Amino acid sequence: MDNKYSDNEIKVEEGFAKKFENFWYYHKWKVLVSLFSAFVLAVCVYSCISKPKTDVVVLYSGPFNSAEYIPEINENLTSAAPGGVIRNGIAINVLTVYTEEQWIKLAEEEVDKYIAEDGGDFSEEEREKLINDQINTYKKLTAENSKAFGDHLGIGSYAICLIDPAVYETYKDIKVFADLSDIFGGNVPNTANDAYSIKLSDTQIYKNNPNGVGRLPADTLLCLRVEPVLSGCGGAGDEYQEAIEVFKTIAK
Repeated sequence: MDNKYSDNEIKVEEGFAKKFENFWYYHKWKVLVSLFSAFVLAVCVYSCISKPKTDVVVLYSGPFNSAEYIPEINENLTSAAPGGVIRNGIAINVLTVYTEEQWIKLAEEEVDKYIAEDGGDFSEEEREKLINDQINTYKKLTAENSKAFGDHLGIGSYAICLIDPAVYETYKDIKVFADLSDIFGGNVPNTANDAYSIKLSDTQIYKNNPNGVGRLPADTLLCLRVEPVLSGCGGAGDEYQEAIEVFKTIAK
């Protein structure tokens, strides 16, 4: 029987397969992170076009990166809102960032999992290269999202923030977050972490929703930005007052 393909055609196919294999070996993690970012964006876009405009958007900055839980988190936040304040719902906007310790740990875990599942014989040098590639990807993601968070915080785009302790330490001394005593008067809740933040894992919304808000890291802090001078997404005036009421409910 005649061969269906000529020797030259077989060589071309094998050459392409080899090139793709090499590309995937060295760029797998960059591709996967890019796909994850695209998935998060798609979820956000879908939420925007499939639901009415939300009244309050909560800004998250930290190591949370599980887009599949975002719809449930939005439902938890909306359900917890005080009656009469929220008409169209509450949504969370996630900006994933990592500390150096977090991205090293995450990169090592993911590369080791990949090596175990692949079953191949990887040298220590190859393992280190894969880890370094993944670390560089997380560094770039963190740099971009850290800048975005700082920009939003600076102009007051969002009033309510859920943030990693490392992010909180970066901003707490510049007095961008509201003093809890100004929000609650003499009745600051026992969920307070300090004068400007609430420990999310101590709140009822976190404890009662393990598959939604409870999926956020346990050390996440809840803060309220001081009222912006100019109105933005977080709002000033009536919009900011709505955010205060939502913040007070979440902080319980």
